[in-house]
Amino acid sequence: MTPTTSSAQADSKHKPQSDDRWRKNRRHWETVVDPANMSDSRRSVNFRRQIELYRTADVRMAIRSFGGVRGKRVLDLGGGNGLASVLLIHRGARPVIVDISLPRLLLARRQLFALGFGNSVDFVLASADRLPLADGSIDGVFAKST
Repeated sequence: MTPTTSSAQADSKHKPQSDDRWRKNRRHWETVVDPANMSDSRRSVNFRRQIELYRTADVRMAIRSFGGVRGKRVLDLGGGNGLASVLLIHRGARPVIVDISLPRLLLARRQLFALGFGNSVDFVLASADRLPLADGSIDGVFAKST
């Protein structure tokens, strides 16, 4: 599945004063943060190993706090490269990765399809304050700050 919301679609639904902030935030992630975090020199650890390293006590506790997620749609807010979504899939959830960065969503998509999970996840390009999701369509939210 490909990312579903274009910046033009998201921009058309919101107030002009917030458009500039949204564009600046997205530009920051895609031109400053992503190149530094996603460069080949930093990818020395393969994705399966990254998943293991991501299973810290705080992440495990947060995911357990959902209780049963089997069959539930869980929003992976700022889902980045999809690490949390893999853990949610292992517990039976159907994650929806939302990220403001198209390069990160595309990376998550490649990695999750490579693991055989690509059809278990929805990928949405959007800002956290502009979620193009219907009310009641999400059963829980996972977000982790680094």
